[in-house]
Amino acid sequence: LLPQLATFFNISIDELVGYEPQMTKTDIRKLYTQISHDFSKKPFHEVMEYCREITKKYFSCAPLLFQIGCLYVNHCAFAKTPPETLAVLEEAIDLFIRVKEESDQVYLINQAVNMEAFCLLKLGREQEVIELLSGSISLRIASEPLLSQSYKMAGDVEKAKQILQAGIYQITIELLNLLL
Repeated sequence: LLPQLATFFNISIDELVGYEPQMTKTDIRKLYTQISHDFSKKPFHEVMEYCREITKKYFSCAPLLFQIGCLYVNHCAFAKTPPETLAVLEEAIDLFIRVKEESDQVYLINQAVNMEAFCLLKLGREQEVIELLSGSISLRIASEPLLSQSYKMAGDVEKAKQILQAGIYQITIELLNLLL
């Protein structure tokens, strides 16, 4: 009956039942904050089940899946046993792989690759990290100078300075990490 109703109204079945396969950035941010708070207040397994329900419902929303994966990584220490912690990291890896498959945003894909590598490293699978990251080193072009110049040309010199300072800070942190 649903396909016939959708055809009659010339809309998709998703529209007919009010299902949105993607979440907005604002909704993702709110959900992230809520789940992060839940991890600190509610039993770990309950929050994990809720996260699994959300990921099933929005399995094609790459930005959401990335954030849920990050939540798993950030809160896996709340798991009761070491094997459960490892299982949570495995689930995070699956989400990051899904992000790489679903997303068309280069930045998000790169972030997912880095988070996947981080999880693999935490799991002691260094050879997989080497395979994942070998050949992925690319030239980085900073956008801060362009954005700063744009603000300067628009007359907002203070914002231009802030953008450059943030860029310098990020590059400094990256350099210090390379030295370690």
